[in-house]
This record gives sequence, C-alpha cells and structure tokens, in this order.
Amino acid sequence: MQCKFTKSDGSQCKARALKDNIFCPSHQNLISKTENNPPNENGPQENRKNQSHLVISIPELNINNPGDLPPFLIDTIRNVRSGVMNSRVGSVIGYLTGMLLRSYEVTDMNERIEKIERLISGSFVEIKPDM
Repeated sequence: MQCKFTKSDGSQCKARALKDNIFCPSHQNLISKTENNPPNENGPQENRKNQSHLVISIPELNINNPGDLPPFLIDTIRNVRSGVMNSRVGSVIGYLTGMLLRSYEVTDMNERIEKIERLISGSFVEIKPDM
C-alpha cells in the first residue's frame, strides 16, 4: 500500500506504507493524524479541502554552537524536499539560520580581537627618541 501523505504541492508520497498503517516510516515518525479520513480521489485541490488536520511532532531545538547547525539544516532540507515542510518555511529557517551563524562568527571575531588587544597592550614599551 502506498503512503497516504499528501505533500505541499498536492502530490502523494510514493513510498510504501508500513504494515497496518497508512504512512511510510518517514511520515509516520513526523505526523499523527487527528482523523483517519482517506484522501479524496478528485485531485489535489479536493484533497486539501477534505484533508484532516495533521499534527507534526517537532523535536526540541538545541543549537548551542555552530557545530549544531549542520544536522538541523540537513533535517530541514530533507523535510522541504519530501514535502513535509513548506518551502517558504524552509526558506525562513534557512535565512534565520544564516543570521544565527553570522552572530556566532561576529562573537568569535570580537573575542579574538579582545584577546589580541590584551596581549598587545602589555607588550609595548614606550621608547622616546634621543634629543
């Protein structure tokens, strides 16, 4: 049986559904349906009108350093590509992630500059020219 998940573009997921379930493993982990209405066979527009509400389980977001960003972005890319996440939402997440990465870079640069300034300020000896 084919997965019953309908992507944001109206197309249906092509993966095989789990036994005794209407979703494939990817969508079963992300979505639980509040109603078990099968998709309407009149096309994507009808599917959207009659589609039951979906509840998406979003894991807690723990981004504490730049190294935490790649897995988060990879997950976001997969969700956009599979149709689980709307591309506009993915774009906003990408933009905000870029801003967060930039703030990490600026913070790191400021810390390096302060360290260099502390090292330099203690190493100079004032030399007065002979007159």
